[in-house]
Amino acid sequence: MRPFRIFLLGFFAVLAFAFSATAQQDQINTVVGGGPNDMPALDADLNNPYQVTVDSSGNYYFAVPAQNRVFKVTSAGFLTVVAGNGIAGYSGDSVTGGASQAMLNTPQGVAIDGLGNIYISDTNNFVIRKVDTTNTITTVAGVQGSCQYDGDGSPATSYSLCYPNQLTVDSSNNLLIADSYNGLLRKLSGTTISTVAGKVPQTGPYGYCANGTLATQCNFNYVSAVGIDSTGDIFIMDWSQYVIYEISHTTNKVTTIAGTAGTGGFSGDGGAATSAEIYPYEWGQIAVNSAGTLVWLADTYNFRIRQINVGGHINTVAGDGGGGFSGDAGPATSATVYYPEGVGVDSADDLFISDTVNGRIREVVCDVTSVTCTVPAGETAQNIYTLAGNGSNTNATPVNGVPALGVTLYYPDGVYQDSSSNMFISDNANQYVRELLNSTGDVNLFAGTGTAGYNGDGGPATSAEI
Repeated sequence: MRPFRIFLLGFFAVLAFAFSATAQQDQINTVVGGGPNDMPALDADLNNPYQVTVDSSGNYYFAVPAQNRVFKVTSAGFLTVVAGNGIAGYSGDSVTGGASQAMLNTPQGVAIDGLGNIYISDTNNFVIRKVDTTNTITTVAGVQGSCQYDGDGSPATSYSLCYPNQLTVDSSNNLLIADSYNGLLRKLSGTTISTVAGKVPQTGPYGYCANGTLATQCNFNYVSAVGIDSTGDIFIMDWSQYVIYEISHTTNKVTTIAGTAGTGGFSGDGGAATSAEIYPYEWGQIAVNSAGTLVWLADTYNFRIRQINVGGHINTVAGDGGGGFSGDAGPATSATVYYPEGVGVDSADDLFISDTVNGRIREVVCDVTSVTCTVPAGETAQNIYTLAGNGSNTNATPVNGVPALGVTLYYPDGVYQDSSSNMFISDNANQYVRELLNSTGDVNLFAGTGTAGYNGDGGPATSAEI
């Protein structure tokens, strides 16, 4: 009889204990699970991705609040964890190379500076974290657990933020922070934090800010999104007023570029952006092209991505207004998206979308017809394609060849180890039995199709329902 060991588990990973005769403290290590990581991006399980941004090499990064992680996908389509071990909390600062094992709490924003540093809005910790080029994470702004406005100055870690949201970086590598619930736009320059837009002290009443007002005299309610162009003009959104403003870098005065103050809804496509209605609610984010002539909006509750010609009209560039998932490899405006929240653009104005409830990152290739753009082989300009995510919140696939710490398990409740030290895992809620090969360290599918049922006797185990 083959020797076996059975463990009953209530975690999302399989754990092993290492005992030492000389140590007084037992050590626990993860053997399998804790993904997705080190796998093709199209096969990863993503649970409501949020802000997405692109670096100069064509890699893109996105925050996934529900998984308490930030991911990177290379231009070749391979996904890895940048920061976060998947457990909500606050830990890991200054551990060399330890960003992927740090604890984050509902991260919503991510930005990359010109030096390769990655900034994260660790939203429910009320802080900004930085992952440097050695993959070491530190807190660079905000006070953990403190959601308020208590001033500006240095060091930035002595001054509070309140639910920081979208991030962007200017040409001097200063970080702009949508300090959402404080109704402010903050700037981190070195170790100093300052207020760029929004009135302090905050005296109210909060509401729409008229054109020509100094940005620091505006009583914004919720500054939830921010973008910047190459000249330094800043674009922000106050979602509670359903408007997007431009802040001139020369005058620091605001101008409304889209939306109807105080009215959320859907109207105005093809007409003046300032007469249109938008409905991003607090989650929809923005992206800006380098010239500052185009702004994209994740119009979340309208199930669309809309493009604003600054000073001109507004149009839908992705989504048909119906919530759901359809249309891959077809025209983006005929596809369905489901509560899209994040949007980013690269230097060719390819459009990246966090199709949030669909659990996917999608791309509209060569979105701007007036910009010279090379369409990848086999694709079509203005069509939409899935880049990352398999549409499941829990099930990491393919189930073959995934590194042990890259696979996602969902309520595993049994483990068997054979005489060759191969491990078989009952991945209960995913309806699989998986095998961890001792010889390679990879996880393969051993039985099940991912669908609960009973069939397949006499056939391949991987084609049977269990």
